[in-house]
Amino acid sequence: MSLKLGDNVDLIFSTTKFHLPADETSPVIMIAAGSGIAPFRSFWLAKKLNPMYLFFGCQKESDVPFKSELDQLEKSDRLTLYPAYSRSETNAQYVQDKVAEESDTIHNLLLNSKTTIYVCGSPEMEFSIREKLIKIIGKDIVSSCMKLARMKNEGMCLEILVDDLSSSVLNIV
Repeated sequence: MSLKLGDNVDLIFSTTKFHLPADETSPVIMIAAGSGIAPFRSFWLAKKLNPMYLFFGCQKESDVPFKSELDQLEKSDRLTLYPAYSRSETNAQYVQDKVAEESDTIHNLLLNSKTTIYVCGSPEMEFSIREKLIKIIGKDIVSSCMKLARMKNEGMCLEILVDDLSSSVLNIV
């Protein structure tokens, strides 16, 4: 099918801020649990070269969606995966536990003023992730919250999508 002069075309424009940063040197931290991983698939399918770090939680390794894609991305050094399995017999943990465990990694990434963090999941998980990020940034909660606000003002927007897809994208600060 080809378009001809005068044909009508339906267009939908998204107003979401949920997209990869334009600067391909900007690291991207993605945090998700369960089906929250789905929106991030568009990130790794994009032809951009942003360094990507995926913190992901599900019940067990066999439940990981897009497993073959993630394995291939990790092997090609396009993505670093930090999985958490809540029903693991050896090391049960949730994604927020994995974030806390990898606090040094996240802290080092946040030293780069271009780093962007995206979180997809339930409001409860998002709240827990927010608490972990505050602890990673600093011990003093007031100064940590101020640093998160400063990061947002400097273009390090922290975007949160919650399970209720009818709600708009929420800012973490």
